[in-house]
Amino acid sequence: MDGITLRADDAQILQVLIAQGDVDLHTPRHTLMYFYPKKKFFGRKSSLQPVAEALSEKGWAITTLDARVLVAEAEQPADKVTVAKRTAWAEQLAEQFNIDFDGWECAVCQAHAA
Repeated sequence: MDGITLRADDAQILQVLIAQGDVDLHTPRHTLMYFYPKKKFFGRKSSLQPVAEALSEKGWAITTLDARVLVAEAEQPADKVTVAKRTAWAEQLAEQFNIDFDGWECAVCQAHAA
């Protein structure tokens, strides 16, 4: 055992990537993370703005930021270590700024035919 504990949904995403023929989870690929305001703040863009700034400082592009959702995108690997660290960081941000982290998704990296 490698000692890395993944959230169940993170482990499921990695299983799907492998099942779909992902050739190397260490390869950076298009990755998106989703954040939402808590229900009592829904509709107030200002509750997501500080998180957008924190994500931008770490190199994430903010592609959607409105009163309902924040979507951040970057080229990131999908190996277990990276996923565990990224999810822990995103959950920490969500807790710090009192918002919800809804998870992430990424592209499948498949071998190209020669």
